Amino acid sequence: MRIMHLYRVDKRPFKVGEEILPRTEFENKLEEEALVVEQVLDEVRPTMLPARNQCLFLFHELAGALMFWIKYGGNIYEVEPIGKIFHKGDMNKIDNILDIARFTDDRELLKVAANEYWKPGTHTFKPCYEILVQKAKVIKCLAIENSLQAFKNDYVAIYSIERTNMYKTLINS
Repeated sequence: MRIMHLYRVDKRPFKVGEEILPRTEFENKLEEEALVVEQVLDEVRPTMLPARNQCLFLFHELAGALMFWIKYGGNIYEVEPIGKIFHKGDMNKIDNILDIARFTDDRELLKVAANEYWKPGTHTFKPCYEILVQKAKVIKCLAIENSLQAFKNDYVAIYSIERTNMYKTLINS
């Protein structure tokens, strides 16, 4: 059986072989529309899935992890999921829900958009998949916070994750 390697961006430091568990308090740090989005996603979540705040979020593609890293910092880890994969969702759909929440309080409209996130097989033009799991094991650390600025400078010069030196080096290693 082939082992699936995914990517995790996390501010916490981990060593190779360590397990990464969810930070279940993440909703406590959300504000305004972002909190509404998570509440609505939970309201329409399929009953057989755990709540998002009980899951660890992994990126399916390195490019998605690097884009997230630009916005939020931390460290990037290559990881192996442990246990069941609960859901594979397109993060762009969450951005769509967030856009709707900025312009309306219509809970039913927000629920319709949130249902699209949970539907299997639906995605945007260029999906950025997040994989929801219980935990993951660190395979290797790919990037740390102190290399972020150099990566940002490279990205700003060419506006393409896949053309940055770091991406090319990591994808070929």
